[in-house]
Amino acid sequence: MTTSQESSNQSGVPATRDAQFQHYPDDEISLIDLAKILIKRRWWVLGTGSIILLLAFTFALLNRSEGKMYEYTSIYQQAEKSPGSTLVSTSSLLQQVKTLHWPNYRRQYMQEQQIENPDELPFDFEIDTPANTTLVTLTSEALEEDKPEVDVLHEAMVKNINDHQQTAIKRETEKLEKQIERTQGLLAQVQEAAAQAEDAAQALTATEQITSYTERLFTLQDKLEDITPGNIVQYTEQGKRVQPDKVSGKLIVALGIVLGGILGIMAAFFVEFAARVRQSLKEEES
Repeated sequence: MTTSQESSNQSGVPATRDAQFQHYPDDEISLIDLAKILIKRRWWVLGTGSIILLLAFTFALLNRSEGKMYEYTSIYQQAEKSPGSTLVSTSSLLQQVKTLHWPNYRRQYMQEQQIENPDELPFDFEIDTPANTTLVTLTSEALEEDKPEVDVLHEAMVKNINDHQQTAIKRETEKLEKQIERTQGLLAQVQEAAAQAEDAAQALTATEQITSYTERLFTLQDKLEDITPGNIVQYTEQGKRVQPDKVSGKLIVALGIVLGGILGIMAAFFVEFAARVRQSLKEEES
């Protein structure tokens, strides 16, 4: 019995099994071996990388912005009953536009343009008021070529707001005019009573009433004169360019190059590994 057979018998492992694994090479691999694998499997690297780069380039084209998108703003100065005090509640005005005028306009526009999804509208719409002001801002984001559509939208919204303001002005004006007319009538009565007063006490009372009604009359007239109608301060002025919510095409292509290179190298090593496994199986079968 040979020495190798004796050692295998002593360890309890058959000599045939020991011989089966003697042909496996060392697991260590050098950089030269890695380079050889990449050169040998270069078409896998180039092919996989090209496919990933093509997909990235296609996605970048699909993700590209269709044009320059800008922010368009109209500003409306609300009607005031006194400086800094709006004739109509600002919150009420905003709520009316948001829940009535804008939904009605959007629904009608979608019907005319045969649009089913609101996300497909060429513009959006927001209405707000800057803090501590009596201004109302109407803002839309749209492509430059869709500005005419924004003009029509803002014109319709401003008209609705202005009509609402004019109705409030008319109502407030009529109320004050009636109060003025009534106060003038009362003032005429007490003036007549003062002229017909028979004693000093009646004359004094009439004089006090005249003073009171006169002051009230002046106050009502001042309120009437202080009413200021609303007006358009700015109409669909083009503002800052809006950056689309999309990833940069250059970034997508750059990521495609990096990812393509990594996946290409991984594909090359995987193919080489699979080839060696198949070769090993064939050797064992033979």
